[in-house]
Amino acid sequence: MAITPDECGEWLMYGLLDPSTKTGAHFKNDKSESVKVSPWAEKPDLREKVWNMLVSTGEKIIATGRVE
Repeated sequence: MAITPDECGEWLMYGLLDPSTKTGAHFKNDKSESVKVSPWAEKPDLREKVWNMLVSTGEKIIATGRVE
């Protein structure tokens, strides 16, 4: 399911402006309501794999200016 850029920005702002999330990372839905933690977040090896993928993707975007 796709959302508009405006909806995406709104979703991100909900989390940033919610006083209950100032303590760190939280799992929220599109209305900034708490949701069940994803299984990958509880396992250090899976968190590392997700983080490495995000870093790699970010580096590719910075180097090429696009997502491939």
